[in-house]
Amino acid sequence: MPKDEKGEKTMTTNALGWDNLFFSGSIVDLDINIWSARLSVRPADLGIEDTAAVREALGLGVVRLAPHKAFERLLAIRRAALKDVENSSFNFPFIRGARYVPESKVESLLAKLDKRQTEFFGAINDFSDRYQFIRAEMLPVIRKALLDAACENIEESITRIEAEYPKDIVSCFFFGWKIYGISGTKSATASEAITQETEQVKDVIREIVKQLRDEFSEKVSSIAKIIARGGKIPTTSIDSCREVLKRVKEMNVFGDAELTNQVRAFERILALDSVVGPDTNKVPGLAADLDKIQDVLKTSLDVAIANAEKNLTGLGNRRISM
Repeated sequence: MPKDEKGEKTMTTNALGWDNLFFSGSIVDLDINIWSARLSVRPADLGIEDTAAVREALGLGVVRLAPHKAFERLLAIRRAALKDVENSSFNFPFIRGARYVPESKVESLLAKLDKRQTEFFGAINDFSDRYQFIRAEMLPVIRKALLDAACENIEESITRIEAEYPKDIVSCFFFGWKIYGISGTKSATASEAITQETEQVKDVIREIVKQLRDEFSEKVSSIAKIIARGGKIPTTSIDSCREVLKRVKEMNVFGDAELTNQVRAFERILALDSVVGPDTNKVPGLAADLDKIQDVLKTSLDVAIANAEKNLTGLGNRRISM
C-alpha cells in the first residue's frame, strides 16, 4: 500500500476493493476453546460386539468426564465475549466465524475482550484447582453407570476412561483473537481478479447494510404484531427496541441515510404515550406508520447498498497512521 511524505498509508483506487473496506474496519476472529470433557462410549463398554453393523446403526453416546456445572462460569464468560463481538460487528461471509468490526468500534471491543480474557484465565485457574476433586467425584458416577449398563469388562473400561483425563488440564482451554485485514489485488493487469474482488466486497457491503436493516425491521415488526393483537405493549419490549435502536445508530457505519430516517420515525412512535396504553390497536394511523417504515426499508435497500459502495470508493486518499 503506498505511503505519503509523512510515512502514512494512503489509498488511491478507482475500483471498489478490499483496501476500501479495510480502511474502515478490521476482521476480528475470536477463538475460545473449553475442554469438552467427553469421551465416546465403545460397544465393549456396554457388552456389545463391535461390528460394522453396530458402528453403522447404533449411536452409543458419550461418557462425561466432568459435570456440566463445573463449566458454568467458563461458558458464561464465553457467551459474554461472543455477545461483545456480535454487538460491535457484522457477519463476514468469506471467513467462517470471523466478524467485520468498524474502525470506530475496534478499540472499545478490544478493551472488552481484554477484560473477558482476564476473567477466563481466572476461571481456568479455579477449574485447575478443583480438577482432581472433579475427577475423583466423577469416576464413581461413571463406574455405577457402567454397572447399570451391565458392562462386562468394567475394569478395562474404567482404566481406559481414567487415561483420558488430561494431565495438563490448563492446556485444554484457550481464549484469544486475531485482528487482520485483507489486501486488494496489486496487479493492475489482473482484470479478472479485480472484478472478482469487487464482487466479493459488494457482497460484504450488501450483507452489512441488509443485516442492520433486518435487525431494525425485526423490532418494528414485533411492535406491529403486538399492536395488531391489541392491548398494552410491555415495557420490556420497548426497552428491547431501544437497545436495538442504539446499536443500529452506532453501527450505521456506511451512512445509510434512509435507515437513519426510519429509526427516527420509529423513535417518535415509541415516545408516544398512547403506545404504552391499553388499546394501542385503536390509535389512529399507528399500524399504518409501522407498515410504512418496513415498506420504505424494503424499497430503498438497493439504493442504500449503492450509496454504501459509493461512500467506500470515495474514501480516496484517507490516511491511517502506521
